[in-house]
Amino acid sequence: MVLSKVALIGSVVIVLSLVSAFLAIYSPSEDDHTELIMAFMNKLVGKRKRIALLMDEKKRLQEKLTRTLQDTKNDLGNLPLPTDESPAALLIALQQANTTLPAPHECEQLKKLLTPSYTCQRKKMGTANIYTVCINAPFTHPATACHSYSFGVGTDWSYDEAISAYCYTHSFDPTLYNKEEQIPRVGGRQITFHKVGITADGRDFKHRNKQLVVTDTLEMIMTELNHTKVDILKLSIDEGEWEVLEAVANSPSIQRVTQLLVEFHFHHILTQRAIKVLTAIESAGFVLFHSTFPYKSPPKPSKAAPCGPGEVEAGFVLKRLM
Repeated sequence: MVLSKVALIGSVVIVLSLVSAFLAIYSPSEDDHTELIMAFMNKLVGKRKRIALLMDEKKRLQEKLTRTLQDTKNDLGNLPLPTDESPAALLIALQQANTTLPAPHECEQLKKLLTPSYTCQRKKMGTANIYTVCINAPFTHPATACHSYSFGVGTDWSYDEAISAYCYTHSFDPTLYNKEEQIPRVGGRQITFHKVGITADGRDFKHRNKQLVVTDTLEMIMTELNHTKVDILKLSIDEGEWEVLEAVANSPSIQRVTQLLVEFHFHHILTQRAIKVLTAIESAGFVLFHSTFPYKSPPKPSKAAPCGPGEVEAGFVLKRLM
């Protein structure tokens, strides 16, 4: 017992001696203290930045959820909404709507709305993504000062280059971050590029590559560019056209557009809502002069596009100005 205590005491003494020697050799100086404090502060700042990023991400997801719920309500159209408007209840209602819609007469109504009812001289513009333009006056006169807005460029500038021979062209795409601000063209005309997108309410959001996407409404863009009219408005914005057209067709700004070229996506849109938007365009005084629906070999209806159109390129003109 005594020997054990002596051994224990001896071990403690040895450990304390080693600690004392270590502290004597490695005792931090004043500079070391400063470095330790700076390292701690940097670590704290890093944590705060990560917390701020997480809060931004949380806010973005909350905004996305709000937009998704609003889009779901819009997609439900005139269908009765559930009493409980929680995300789960709305999504269930949307799923039920998708399983019951559209009725056969709705597909016929959609087909009628996508069948051209106006004849004009037409010209195809572009190579990859081709848009058909009505080139009746004033577009047959290149000297006339007309303005073309092209929303959604991606990697294909062929349409913008072609239409710039007829109109001063403004190209908009918020997902292109390294494109020159101005692209000179032959004949003294030019394409002016804007890193701005178009939405119904001008909200900004983060793209899937986490870059901030800046958007404006059509009215805001026209005001900023000091334009009182847009002769040709082209939309190729990956399903965003429904929300934008729903807002524009019910606003005074639609009467300041002469020609409307749209790439419609029917994959995730209820037929009732598509009919509602197309009817609003028609009610605003526009007539359809071109449509790629029906196709020569129409695609088979699917759950995503129950009436079968898939994607449709369409052209409208404001009849009272033609």
